[in-house]
Amino acid sequence: MEKIEVDFDYKNISISDKELEDVGELLATAVSNINKRRNDNLSPSRDLPYNQLTLESVSALANGLLKEIPNLVVVGFGREIDACFVMDTLRKVFCESCQSNDKRITIIDSFEKFESYLRDNQDEIETAAFVFVAGEKANSQLEEAIVSLQDLLGKNFPTQNVQDHIVIISSFADSLRSRFVEDSGCKSLTLPNNLDSKLNLLSSSALLPLSFCGYDIEQLLAGARAMDERVSSEKLEKNPAAIIAALLRHYSALVGTEICLNAQTIDSDCFGQWYCNLLNEVMQDANLSGVINLNTTNQCAESKQRFTFEISNSPAPEQSSDNSAILVIEELTPYTLGELIYFCEVSISILKELLNAKD
Repeated sequence: MEKIEVDFDYKNISISDKELEDVGELLATAVSNINKRRNDNLSPSRDLPYNQLTLESVSALANGLLKEIPNLVVVGFGREIDACFVMDTLRKVFCESCQSNDKRITIIDSFEKFESYLRDNQDEIETAAFVFVAGEKANSQLEEAIVSLQDLLGKNFPTQNVQDHIVIISSFADSLRSRFVEDSGCKSLTLPNNLDSKLNLLSSSALLPLSFCGYDIEQLLAGARAMDERVSSEKLEKNPAAIIAALLRHYSALVGTEICLNAQTIDSDCFGQWYCNLLNEVMQDANLSGVINLNTTNQCAESKQRFTFEISNSPAPEQSSDNSAILVIEELTPYTLGELIYFCEVSISILKELLNAKD
C-alpha cells in the first residue's frame, strides 16, 4: 500500500529566522524534557501507537464478539468520551466504505440520555453491544448504568448471555474492572493508568468503534508511529510539531493579536474544533488572554481529499496568506489521519511545556 506523507509548508511563517533561532534552544529543552518523561513511562499517550496488545485485543473483539452485532452503543459520562465523538465523526466523513456497511454507532454522554435510549429503543437492545468507557476516577452513575442494563437484559432476554452485550474500557485501577470484569465476566479493554483524557484519540476507547465499522486501525497506528520519529526530534528544523508550538508561543506573546486556526475540512470541523479547544486550554492554563478561533471552509468536490490547517495571526483565511504555517494532506487515509492526530497531540504537549502550563 502506498503511503501518503504529510507535507508541512512553513514558507510563509510570520516569524524571523533570528526569532526561530532564539526559541530553538528553549524548544530543544522542552522536547528533551518530554522525551525524558516518556522514557520514565510518564507519558502514556505517546506510546499508544506502539501498544500491540491493544491493537490485537481491539481487533479480536471487533472481529469476534462484535462481528455479527449491528449496533454498538458507547457510553461514558466524562471527558474520556470526547475521543469517541471526534473519531466517529471523522469515520463518517472520511470513510465511505464504513458508511456503506450495516454497522451503527450511538454515543451517549449522560445518564439521562442512557435512560432515554433504553426506554426508546427496546427493539434494538437485544442486538446491541454496550461499551462503557471509564475515566481515572470511579463514576457511580456509570456503574448504575451498567447495573440497569444488566437487569434489563436479564429480565427481557433471559436466554441471552448478558456478558456478551457488555464491554468495559478502563484502567486496571478502576473499580468497574473488579466489579464487572473480574466478578461478572464482562469483556474488557484496558486504558493505560494516568492517560491524559485530552490526548487519547489513539486509545482503545476510540479504536474499538472504528474497528467495529471496518476502519483500518492498524494503518492509523502505523501513521502515528511514522510521525513519532519526526516530532521526537530535539532539532527545531526537523520537528514540525515543535515549529507549530514555537509559532503559537510567538503569536501568544504579541499584545492584541488574534490567533486563528483555519481548517479546510470536508463537511465537518469536528477535528479542527477539538484541536482548537485543546490549544485554548493550554493558553488558559498558562494565564494567557489570547483566544484561538476556528475558521472552516468547505472544499470543492475535485479537491475532496485535500485537508489543510492554517495557523495565523489574522482573523480571516483570506488575510492570512503572508502569515501562516500550512499543514496539508493531499489524501486523507487511515495512515495520514494517524500522522495528523499524533502531530496535533504532540504539538499540544510541546506548547504546554513551552508555556510552563499547569498540569
